[in-house]
Amino acid sequence: MTDRKDRLFWFLDDSVEPLIDHESPHFREFQAVSEEFLKGYRRFVDLGFPPETIGLAMLGATINMYSILEIQKELPDLFRKLADKIEMEAKLH
Repeated sequence: MTDRKDRLFWFLDDSVEPLIDHESPHFREFQAVSEEFLKGYRRFVDLGFPPETIGLAMLGATINMYSILEIQKELPDLFRKLADKIEMEAKLH
């Protein structure tokens, strides 16, 4: 069984390896921050916000963060790879 903490980073595999700066801290160092974000968004679920609205807000926050960090040019390729991964996993189930 996959550890719950590992599932938070299911999208970080070999397909995004070229985007990872190995001089930076390991991506799992960001796990606590990711969990706090998820708790915040979980609050919206508990308040009855539609899941699609929450998902769109999370995606918007990601796009904003990439813009702030001036790395938004990476997004189209990353989104394509993630979409392919999601579609392939759906076909396997």
